[in-house]
Amino acid sequence: MSARNSVAWSAAAAFLIGLGLGAVGAPTMGSLYRTLPPEKVPQGSSVLYNLNQLGGALGVAVVALILAASGVGKSSAEVAIGAFRNAYWFLLGVTLVILVATPLLPGRPEHPVPVPAAAPGESAPADT
Repeated sequence: MSARNSVAWSAAAAFLIGLGLGAVGAPTMGSLYRTLPPEKVPQGSSVLYNLNQLGGALGVAVVALILAASGVGKSSAEVAIGAFRNAYWFLLGVTLVILVATPLLPGRPEHPVPVPAAAPGESAPADT
């Protein structure tokens, strides 16, 4: 495997990981907004943001740990290929776990909550 192939495989893997994680983010937020009562949505949004930040920081730390641990006692070319291969296998595993857990997200409610109609003389509630 040449250096050019390694870069192409790394770029393809990074693209697929980003695509997979991007496809999971919107359904997670949608599920959050559908299941929380309207008065709890701001708190839920803040909690989701904090969990995203924490997950990103932990993910970067684990990948850095894998890269560092994979490089013990090897030459630099072997370190780069082997370490990144190990890191990508880890990320692929995490992505698969996320995709398997995705169907467990709450779906749309069977009976949506009706929006109250405006009383005579009042304006209709604004969509937010």
